[in-house]
Amino acid sequence: MSIVSDLSTRLHAALDRAEAETPGIRAEFESMAERAHTEASDVLAGARAHSPLAHLSGAWSTLRTEVDGLEHHAALEKDRLEGELPVHVSADGTLWGIGPYLQLDPGWTEALIHYLENRNHKATFVTTPRIVELPDRVSLAIVGDWGTGYWRPGTGAEGVAKAVAASRPDVTFHLGDVYYAGAADEERTKFVELWPRGATASFTLNSNHEMYDGGKSYFAALGASGPFAQQGGCSYVALRTRKWLIVGLDTGYFATGKMYLDGAIDPHQEAFLRELAAGADGRSIMLLSHHEGLSLPGDAVTALWGQVVAALGKPPTLWYWGHAHNGVVYADRDGCASRCVGHGAIPYGPASMFVGSKTALWSETALAGDRDTPKRVKNGFARVIIDGAAVSEELVAEDGSVRWTHQLSAP
Repeated sequence: MSIVSDLSTRLHAALDRAEAETPGIRAEFESMAERAHTEASDVLAGARAHSPLAHLSGAWSTLRTEVDGLEHHAALEKDRLEGELPVHVSADGTLWGIGPYLQLDPGWTEALIHYLENRNHKATFVTTPRIVELPDRVSLAIVGDWGTGYWRPGTGAEGVAKAVAASRPDVTFHLGDVYYAGAADEERTKFVELWPRGATASFTLNSNHEMYDGGKSYFAALGASGPFAQQGGCSYVALRTRKWLIVGLDTGYFATGKMYLDGAIDPHQEAFLRELAAGADGRSIMLLSHHEGLSLPGDAVTALWGQVVAALGKPPTLWYWGHAHNGVVYADRDGCASRCVGHGAIPYGPASMFVGSKTALWSETALAGDRDTPKRVKNGFARVIIDGAAVSEELVAEDGSVRWTHQLSAP
């Protein structure tokens, strides 16, 4: 049996079980898969820049034998005719092809299967966050969407891990996403066993992909014997220097919309933010989350932004997120400097949608020199040094080169 046939069989079986448990879920899921397929076709045709449901784009043809797979779309056929590898770069930087972790990789169906199996069987949410004290000078490496593992020599994930280790950070932070579905073997072999630990501590946040396993393997990774022991088993945390509060949120567990795609926090985390803000004693706040506070173009705020601002009483000074597989620096909004660092490992290309943008000031466009995926640009991470009130930011590529830098000071 082929991999695709096996995935199709398992997806149908998961849908049957989910329908027995929650009548009506099959129709809801099939409608979502059809919509994702249509949106993806529009992206490939250049009729839209971005599809939030892009990773579901192969589900419709997996479920329906009469539906042609998008790997035969005209955009990819054009690449073949021009003698190139059939990998198409859409306006948002998504790489469309059938290779590992490209948008039409059949493996993404694993995420759908696990989602259907676990959507009503989530791990227990822990509400005992820790506040970890740090010295006034501390270095952080912030990496988003890194959990692909090293599936071949020269992956962006391995390059990023080596670059993080070479920078010798005090604290390493993962913003979430272990692929395809945050399952136990994936969490262990693609993430925990490979993670570049900080000299002082490491932390990891929850995400949509880790919730496809119901969050069970994610919470297990927070155990006392692993690299994330200082979190104390809780998926949200605060770190404190004399001038800064660094807050990591779980925006995955209570995420709304389809398949945990729209980040959200619960009343416990809202209360945690209010308490931190009330006791901040003049400290500035750096927020870390998997889901975004701004739309991908940077021209609109999300519901999560509203929740965070309402709880804190104002926007944070700095906000790093992942979720979108891009490295993007946004223009300040209401005093908040926002950065997307979801480019830790997933292959992606230069996003034309950011060219000339007034809301996205920088995005990664430098090619990685990848012989297997020539259109791939460099993966990377954020290196942040806090020294009293001052903060030095660098976006660092997988080869260790500094791609963007910025200095700011807490007000």
